[in-house]
Amino acid sequence: MNTQEHLDGEVAADNTPNTPFSYQQHHPFDLVVASSSQFTKQESPAEPYSHKQQNSNTSTLSYCSRSSNFTRRSSNTTNASKQEDEHKPLISTVYWDDESTICYQVEVNGVLVSRRSDTNYVNGTKLLNAAGLSRGKRDGMLKSERQKTIVKVGSMNLKGVWLPYDRAYEIARNQGIIDLLYPLLRRDLVEFFNHEGAHLRRGDDFEVPISTYI
Repeated sequence: MNTQEHLDGEVAADNTPNTPFSYQQHHPFDLVVASSSQFTKQESPAEPYSHKQQNSNTSTLSYCSRSSNFTRRSSNTTNASKQEDEHKPLISTVYWDDESTICYQVEVNGVLVSRRSDTNYVNGTKLLNAAGLSRGKRDGMLKSERQKTIVKVGSMNLKGVWLPYDRAYEIARNQGIIDLLYPLLRRDLVEFFNHEGAHLRRGDDFEVPISTYI
């Protein structure tokens, strides 16, 4: 090859029109894109994490929903129980087999307080329980009573220390529960029960007559 041909070759090479970048020329950018793709893939675990958070929130909402339903059911049950309780007799009777007598009973603070129809004795143990006295104070008061009858056998509601009517009335007045026991401590209880007491219900509105205990 002569000098002229060599120069013409270089000129021809210099005059070659510009062509688009080849894959080799874009390769560095491809690396950048690849690294960006890898970076995106590394960030992708955040999506399951967000999904877990969503599941957690969903379960929390479900729990709250169940709790609300439970509250509504409990409220309905409480209301039904309250309505049922209001329709119960204000004063009830029970026959005491061992003593062959009828007892009148009134519930106060979840305690049944009884009064005998033959002797008018009142269960002092249950009376003081209804008043909320501690066991020690209750037993101390009952031990100091001179006139009493102790019952150790029979129904749980009838066991205890029985006191005369006048003493039971005084204790109930001192403890502030005499009106809660109405009409158990009426002097004319038997007559009152036979005429109207048997029809009274716990939910009835009534006032305790002032002359009840005179």
